[in-house]
Amino acid sequence: MDKLFLVILNNTLVAGWMILAVIVFRFICKKAPKWVNCLLWGLVGIRLAFPFSIESIFSLIPSAKPIPSDIEYAAIPQIDAGIQSVNTVINPVLANRQAAIHGEVRLMRRKVGRSV
Repeated sequence: MDKLFLVILNNTLVAGWMILAVIVFRFICKKAPKWVNCLLWGLVGIRLAFPFSIESIFSLIPSAKPIPSDIEYAAIPQIDAGIQSVNTVINPVLANRQAAIHGEVRLMRRKVGRSV
């Protein structure tokens, strides 16, 4: 179930980037024919509906799996969003949260050990 959630989450994140790209394209090319807008939104719909991805060196987002499937078991959890500035903001937050969780677990183990 966890793997299914991560697959859906990764597909949704990549589709979110596509949605932002379509919005920017529509803002820049206001004089584009209506069929171009329908085509672009159709591609976003296909991306959301089908759980596969085609990776390319020409892709705007080089990583089809920004969140790895083993992130919960990693000593230091990290994502690879494909954009370095996003990685530098999110990865330290994940590492700090992981350290806080480990501290809470150690504290709970001490309390449980005393009460037993």
